[in-house]
Amino acid sequence: MKAVIVVLSLGLSLVVAGQAFAAIPKSSDSIRSSLELPMPQRVGSLRRQGPEGYRKLTQIMFDENESMAVRWKAVTAAARIGGKNAQPEIERALKSPTWYMRNAGLIALRGIDQSQALKWANKLLDDKALVVRAAAVEVIGDIGTQKDAPALWAELNSKESFKKGQSLFIRRGIVEALARIEGQGREAAFVQVLNDSDVTLHPGAIQGLQRLTQKKFGPNDIRTQRAQWISWWKTRQG
Repeated sequence: MKAVIVVLSLGLSLVVAGQAFAAIPKSSDSIRSSLELPMPQRVGSLRRQGPEGYRKLTQIMFDENESMAVRWKAVTAAARIGGKNAQPEIERALKSPTWYMRNAGLIALRGIDQSQALKWANKLLDDKALVVRAAAVEVIGDIGTQKDAPALWAELNSKESFKKGQSLFIRRGIVEALARIEGQGREAAFVQVLNDSDVTLHPGAIQGLQRLTQKKFGPNDIRTQRAQWISWWKTRQG
């Protein structure tokens, strides 16, 4: 009987110990919990976990068994926490064969080093993923200069910007980016966009013309403004 009691006691002790061990979260589980928080709290929680927490965070970034949402958050959080020290991991993400890692990497790098982000954005204009190319266009439009404009014009009418002959949404982003960075003397290019069959490009083209010429035509109706700008250009040419 004593032997049975000893065995039962030992078994109960092992069960209790196992439950206690299970209740202690693994550091990677703690990282995942932190990633579920809103960004400000997320960053604070991750920083409190120190160097080991950051190491686990980078492991999650490149764990192909993790979900897209978790890996995306891990990439952007790593940039917030590590700053320039995180650049090697961020550039590894930019070279990833997984499209959303490249996308997240570009967004993250922009917060670390705008010069490098602009270089990567120009590289990613040829990316096979439309979403990545669109992110690259946005970065160029926000932090690029006139010297980056030719690559955007080329992308505007490239075959990758169409699907079955239909204009893709990236073309609107390209025109809007060009409206912010293109330089003097390029009015004709924007007028040409006004003749594009994709009417979603016209507001961006008008914005570009307004910025370059410091002129505005009313009313706010885009169709009317388009006609006025085309007429203005013809008059100028005549």
